[in-house]
Amino acid sequence: MELRMFISGKITGEEPKACEAKFEAIEKKLRNIGLQTIINPLKLGIPPRWKRQDITDAYRKVLKEQANSLVLLNNWENSFDSRVLRDLAQELKYEIFLEDDTDEIADYLRLHKPALGQGYGIRE
Repeated sequence: MELRMFISGKITGEEPKACEAKFEAIEKKLRNIGLQTIINPLKLGIPPRWKRQDITDAYRKVLKEQANSLVLLNNWENSFDSRVLRDLAQELKYEIFLEDDTDEIADYLRLHKPALGQGYGIRE
């Protein structure tokens, strides 16, 4: 099964350029270790004028429908949405990693790599 990871961390109240940089940095790290499906909430196209609850609901929907794992940035505890998403990921029994766990994520990817042809409609 492919790991599809949602990135979560503090956005509200952060300086926009610094916030974009920290989300881009973890996205790049995850790609470099072989993760292919990475969901960066800053790239979802959610208008900043949306009400707080609508944004939270959109994140929850994307996590449930498009992801099967969560990575929490180092300041996730200071984010309401990150705490909500962590709780939802736990409820859904998703894999949850911390930003500094890239070695563990790489190990997970190696251990769960599909066998040749598996998952691609190829019969042995």
